Amino acid sequence: MVKPAADASFWRHLFCLILFVLVLSWRHWKGLVSQTASYGMLKRPTFSAAGNIAENGRQMSLGEHEHPHPALLSNQRLTGVLPVSNVSIHQLTDILTPLLDPGTAIRDVVLLAPPTLHRILSDKLQQALTKHEGQEHPEISVKIWHDDISPSVFRLLDLRASPWALIMRHDGLLGVDQQTRSILVGDITDWGLPYGPRGTPLRSNGTHPGCIVDWVHLPRSQPELASYLEPPFVIRLDTLSNLDPLPLTWKHLSEQIALCNPWNASGLLVGRQSAPELGLAPPTSNASRNATVAAPLTPVPSQQRLRFDILLSEKKDVQNLAPFLCGLLSRGHTVRVLVVDTNLQFTFNGIKRKTRLVTEEGCSFDLFTINQYMRRKEILRSIGDDGNYALASHVVITLKSHNFAGFLLDTFRIGDNILVEVPQQDLAYCDWMASLTLQQWKNWHKPRIDISVITRDRPKSLARLLKSLSAARYFGDSIDLRLNVEQDCDFETLRISQGYMWPHGSFFLHHRIVHGGLLPAVVESWYPRNNDTYGLLLEDDVELSPLFYAWVKMAILKYRYDSPVDQSPNLFGISLYQQKHVELRPEGRIPFNARSLFSLQSLPFPSTPYLSQVPCSWGAVYFPEHWSIFHDYLLLRFSETWLSMDDTVVPHVRSNNWLRSWKKFFIELAYLKGYVMLYPNYENYLSLSTNHLEYGSHVRTRTKEKQDLFEVPLFPLPRRNDDDDDDDDEGDNAMGKPTRLLELPGMTLPRYRDLPVLNLTASLTTEDDLVQAQQARRAQLCALHWQRSNTTSLSSLSSGNSQTHSSIRNFICGDDA
Repeated sequence: MVKPAADASFWRHLFCLILFVLVLSWRHWKGLVSQTASYGMLKRPTFSAAGNIAENGRQMSLGEHEHPHPALLSNQRLTGVLPVSNVSIHQLTDILTPLLDPGTAIRDVVLLAPPTLHRILSDKLQQALTKHEGQEHPEISVKIWHDDISPSVFRLLDLRASPWALIMRHDGLLGVDQQTRSILVGDITDWGLPYGPRGTPLRSNGTHPGCIVDWVHLPRSQPELASYLEPPFVIRLDTLSNLDPLPLTWKHLSEQIALCNPWNASGLLVGRQSAPELGLAPPTSNASRNATVAAPLTPVPSQQRLRFDILLSEKKDVQNLAPFLCGLLSRGHTVRVLVVDTNLQFTFNGIKRKTRLVTEEGCSFDLFTINQYMRRKEILRSIGDDGNYALASHVVITLKSHNFAGFLLDTFRIGDNILVEVPQQDLAYCDWMASLTLQQWKNWHKPRIDISVITRDRPKSLARLLKSLSAARYFGDSIDLRLNVEQDCDFETLRISQGYMWPHGSFFLHHRIVHGGLLPAVVESWYPRNNDTYGLLLEDDVELSPLFYAWVKMAILKYRYDSPVDQSPNLFGISLYQQKHVELRPEGRIPFNARSLFSLQSLPFPSTPYLSQVPCSWGAVYFPEHWSIFHDYLLLRFSETWLSMDDTVVPHVRSNNWLRSWKKFFIELAYLKGYVMLYPNYENYLSLSTNHLEYGSHVRTRTKEKQDLFEVPLFPLPRRNDDDDDDDDEGDNAMGKPTRLLELPGMTLPRYRDLPVLNLTASLTTEDDLVQAQQARRAQLCALHWQRSNTTSLSSLSSGNSQTHSSIRNFICGDDA
């Protein structure tokens, strides 16, 4: 009977054990359900004013499971990753500057480039590093990379060397404001997610990344969760340790990262949105136009792409023209390069051979050697373009004065396409033409540049100037030259003037018989025939770059004949000279560097050309309407019927003391009208003209220190394929080199609205501010002299000067002033 009692006790204990296990399982299951429910009810986190995430009424940091609060890592190494393309390489100095500056978290920079760029990359790096000589800067390494930047780049990075990386596109941090740059390259903040300025906010309800350019993020005082993030951004590399294989695109990477956190966020948006690469930035407002410039080279939209027929005479022509051809191809244009064999006499064999040329930058194009007696239809069919032979090219470029069969060009002249004839010796310097639009090509033959030289008694200076004029390249244009010699010139100056030969147009020698002085000598040296003639005014102490005409024509076509939005009635001319000092401040001359100023003001592209109210007297082109108005202003100003010559028109500038200078009065005109002049802004003051500070009307002392204030380096001609002194091992395969004229933001002249504006004392301003200043000053002058005007009205009427008196008053005070 004892055995049943023992069995009962056993079963009772077993039942209790099973019940205990069931209770524990139930409680564990209930905890999981509650946890799941809490995640299901989790609200989208929002950032508090302190920058943390507010979740369900309590503060937490992103990645709370790893870091209770955002961690500021002041001693972490950051690797900058920068791809280099055949476009961005020309802006490498500007792109590297914010990465090499001391005080950043960047310890090394990895440059990604195809092997074809390594040679030129080495030269560009040497130029960039000279600015940091003697300073500590990050280590720079170069790795082979053939594609656009993508998540695959992470395979090249060593997590042990640097746990953090700053991933960039070809344009680096250009277009990123100073505050956002400091977030990206300063001390690292570990949020547990990548962070950068460009992406799609999480609140956008799944907006596709393709629409990212529609987002204009306002300045952020705090981070914001993103559903999509793209370069530039900072990322912790061990974030990717579980991703195998790596995603192929930034979109896929964003999706993978979003799966690894409870907020479904791919990163954090910080700072301000940077301008997207390839010119996809949203339109800028008038208020911000002086702080924004177009991004690096923008492929031309498909509807604006052009077709070019290039007719040359030999392979060397093609090699010399290579920078221009590659510039067209990189912008998406269609190019047919035909070498015309003039040795074939009246045969009907269309094609002799096809040749492919490849530049060291990796640009390739085909050229076809053709028989000049074949018709266009047969030629294009022979080169495999028979489907498009009926499509006329927009532009036909050929050699000027070359012995092609007469009807050959006629067969390519279809409809209203443009024929441009370039001298064979100028082919190597045409790369700047690749930036022209169809509207600019259509107006290629419209502007005419008149050159006017003013000289007196400096024969050596005159000979130097005339030599530089003869050495310049004019790309087939006809140029008229007028040489103005003062009455009291010396014999040698007159002899040089009479013996000078000018092959590019008409030449007129003018010798004054009454001494006029420098002011009338300059002002009367040129007057426009119509609004398509432009005056280049040169005093004899100026010397020109052989590329000066290319800069002038490129700027005139852009700002006078392109889109109406790039034309302004306030632009009165184009300077060839790059300002090296500020001369109008009351305290005297001070050194000036536009690039340094623009960098300090955090402009995205310090290399941009700019607008200034200061007229240049050391090599500049003046526009016809404004020079005509200047003549009218001088006539009225010298009449003294209302303003005396002692009256101050522009307050607080040194030019008020220049008694015999025409420039003083143009400064007055520019100030009263809000006029501006375009100035170049190339590296190291590289200019299209320089001033040698010769003794003369305005120069009494000439020291080495004073010369250094004025003299600037001139643009040289790049090497040509057929140069006699060419010691390049490439021999017959050598290609032409870029002129560097397109070392500009986007490799083209900026939109007019994007040009920075400087006032007379070289302070950044806007055109609206200039207009307000001139309106206020005109009001002051009108109020100050109104009584004088009334008291002198009777004498003016009696002397017959009422019309002049009324004109000068209306010039300043009238509604059309």
